[in-house]
Amino acid sequence: MDEQLRSVGIKEDERKEIIRPYVELIGFDLYIVFHQSVYGAFIHLSKNRMLPEDGMSMYEWQNKWPVDGLVSIQRYLSGGSSLTVYMKDQIPQSFPDPAVSEKLKKLAEKIGPIYDGCLRRGGYTEESFKFLETYKGKISVPEDYYRVLIEGR
Repeated sequence: MDEQLRSVGIKEDERKEIIRPYVELIGFDLYIVFHQSVYGAFIHLSKNRMLPEDGMSMYEWQNKWPVDGLVSIQRYLSGGSSLTVYMKDQIPQSFPDPAVSEKLKKLAEKIGPIYDGCLRRGGYTEESFKFLETYKGKISVPEDYYRVLIEGR
């Protein structure tokens, strides 16, 4: 899309405004992978009776997350670093398994630069396609996100 707009002579400021909603949807898609990974971790920990020390239930955690889709995180989609900070802030501080919490933080840190690449390109990058395929191509339920997060498959 970005290259097509340039080829027809669209000015840079106009181009950025035209592609912004499209690239924000990519950012939201990346965010959903993160959200579902945290949710999958909650489900896994709940099944194994490992709940956060502060007693936050999965349902309380779910209610804490924004429900307005893209609109609810749009202000964090200006760049990968702001998206990363926002995602890391969504990880419950009291995850009983520090290794899971650390992997979730690393996932957020991985998503930020992928999103920055999409912003620069004005669309999907090869890295974003590969990343999303890892998740979207193999997942049918939220706990599968946990499996990909922990096992890397």
